[in-house]
Amino acid sequence: MMVPNQNFLTYFPEVDLPELKYNPGRSSCLKIGAHLVIRKMFDEYNLPELLGKYFDERELGLFLDIAAYSLVCENNAGQYYPMYAYNHPLFTESMHIYSDSKVSDFLCSMSGEESIGFLNDWNSTHDHREKIYISYDSTNKNSEAGNIDMVEFGNPKVDVGSSVFNYSIAYDTKNAKPLFYETYLGSCESSDRGKILKVLAELTDRSGFDSAVNTVSEAIQYRATDPDSLQNLYRRIYSDVPLLPPLDIKTTVPNAKIISISTDLSGLDAALRKGGRANG
Repeated sequence: MMVPNQNFLTYFPEVDLPELKYNPGRSSCLKIGAHLVIRKMFDEYNLPELLGKYFDERELGLFLDIAAYSLVCENNAGQYYPMYAYNHPLFTESMHIYSDSKVSDFLCSMSGEESIGFLNDWNSTHDHREKIYISYDSTNKNSEAGNIDMVEFGNPKVDVGSSVFNYSIAYDTKNAKPLFYETYLGSCESSDRGKILKVLAELTDRSGFDSAVNTVSEAIQYRATDPDSLQNLYRRIYSDVPLLPPLDIKTTVPNAKIISISTDLSGLDAALRKGGRANG
């Protein structure tokens, strides 16, 4: 951008300079290069249409802007988003700049069902017969946040005294396109994450990707984080074995037929000693 100095009117007296406005809402010089590339990428992957199933027009624009902000600035801290929005083109209607608190509220309003639904749509065009890479030990993120369920003191790679959460990803072997991601509690060991993803791979191979995702969704509700729980939940959801209701002892079993068993082993010891003498 060129800004006229004091000599400009000397050489160009006929030019009327625009009025100088202080504290403008947006920068007079937008950084458009990265935005053009990201817009092209979003369109090629059909992201606006996929995400439009889960967000209205206003929310969709903000979601795409947050994604672009993360890519351009390599940052996911909400408090710096308004600074990015000030000098970059936006997908939001009229390029409205939302505050950091609005960004935080919007991210908190997204549900696990929306995330899983998008991942299902995202993977629907992928050939499930193709092999994928699964990185179950990608990294962990330190957090200074307060009362968040997924953040725990656990096993960080670099211990700075903060609570952490873990995540892993699955991606295409051809172009490294991310296909699936999963977060883990901070206390979850790396070896446990590997076992869990191995179970997910087996479930996907057995009955498809959707069944594995639905099993994970069910496990999240029960806060089940171990491989055995995933296997049991899968059998409960997809097997033909009916779930038996718990037995009500008070109404179905008469008290007279309940045999009490003593835990005193002294009688058994005496019988064994007697048998030893008889056989000796």
